[in-house]
Amino acid sequence: MYNNKQITLFTLLLSLLLVTVSVQLVSGQQCESQLNSNSFFIQPNLCAWTVRTGLVEPRTIRVMSNGDILVLEKPPASQITVMFDSNKNGVIDGNEIAVLAKQANLNHGLTVQGAYLYATTPTTVYRWKYTPGNRTNLGTPETVMTGVPANSPNIMNGHSTRTIEFVNSTSDGFYLSIGSAENLDATSIRSRVVKCSFDLSAIPQGGYTYSQCTVFADGCRNEVGLRVDSKGRLWGVENGMDNLNRADIGGDIHMDNPCEEVNIFTNEGGFYGYPYCFSEGKLAAPYGKGNRTQWAVSLTDTTHTDVWCDNSTNVGKPVFCMPAHAAPLDIMFNDLSTFPPPLNRGVLVSHHGSWNRKPTAGYQVVAIDTDPTSGLPIQGSLTKVIGVPTDGNEWNIRPVSLAILRPCGAYTECLLFSDDNTNSVYAVRSTLNDNTTTGSTTGSSSITTPSLSSSLFIIMIVLSCLIFIN
Repeated sequence: MYNNKQITLFTLLLSLLLVTVSVQLVSGQQCESQLNSNSFFIQPNLCAWTVRTGLVEPRTIRVMSNGDILVLEKPPASQITVMFDSNKNGVIDGNEIAVLAKQANLNHGLTVQGAYLYATTPTTVYRWKYTPGNRTNLGTPETVMTGVPANSPNIMNGHSTRTIEFVNSTSDGFYLSIGSAENLDATSIRSRVVKCSFDLSAIPQGGYTYSQCTVFADGCRNEVGLRVDSKGRLWGVENGMDNLNRADIGGDIHMDNPCEEVNIFTNEGGFYGYPYCFSEGKLAAPYGKGNRTQWAVSLTDTTHTDVWCDNSTNVGKPVFCMPAHAAPLDIMFNDLSTFPPPLNRGVLVSHHGSWNRKPTAGYQVVAIDTDPTSGLPIQGSLTKVIGVPTDGNEWNIRPVSLAILRPCGAYTECLLFSDDNTNSVYAVRSTLNDNTTTGSTTGSSSITTPSLSSSLFIIMIVLSCLIFIN
């Protein structure tokens, strides 16, 4: 028979096994040293993992009040998917995903307002009746608005994303961004953010038309990311033009110009430069006047000159300049309480990555600090949160959309970002005060909880010893 000490030891070992099993079940999101076989840079005290892969070019993601994650997937899927972490292990398993809605040509815009889910194609805004927690197909959509300018037969490479953002949490009015038809258009008619003030309780049959909207911000080449802050101000991130060349200020200046812009649109109906002016990123001496300086695109345009462009009465300047060609696709206000400063404040921006710059730019998620009094970005405060291991190289992961999930598996919160190249959604969380060890700035840290198999092995050895001793 076993003595009291052996029985006590056996009880303790059994308790250890039960605790280990419960931790393994709850803390399933092991921090990964690679994301879909891709190495990465990450700031100290943070770690990352794959939440879900196997999606179809996921673009906008939004987190609902109950923790469900909505994902818009581009064609050929052309659908809105709902993901839900029922077992709280931090990843989306095969039985935790469902198709909410399908509609031809859905390609980017997605939001929820009131009792409806809204999404966009290049020409149309749709909506479905929706309540967070609904995980069944929503059926046929209602057409909200038609006639949004799209590509003409002679324009094959026009920007087709249409971001939708409501004016506030209770408003019927929404903003819609329309990107340029070409690299450099003749006018701004296809490069603006419009405000559509409709009565959404009485949508006419077939929907409203784009011509009923008003221009809210003109001259915005491709303002993909839009968000409204707590003060009611609309923020945007803009993708600038390619192949800039001006013989009088350096010739081929496209490597560092124009800068990618962070804008705050405080002047309704204002003009923001494109296609006549560009924001300086960096010009070589003796030409440079500092980033955000406005320059004329063309020397032959005698109306929109350097002087005209740099006059704030004519052109609204960006509030912050990011690296040229980084391709920002989303901006989000940062209230991550568990992240170390300065990564817990300001704004977060996704950089999809350049296509014609060598060395490359972007391929990262960045944090930009803001002044606590004015709420404006602090110049020079851009910090890389996660991204390509070595700046100047391409990264197979191309960040698109940002969201914050609370809780995130067993943890307080995490930052989510979608990637339309590896067809995945990834998560980043803090490792501070959660029983983890901090790894290097490339790769990530790992949970130190012993694995279930190793714990079982140790317990089997001890039990064998008990039997032998007895």
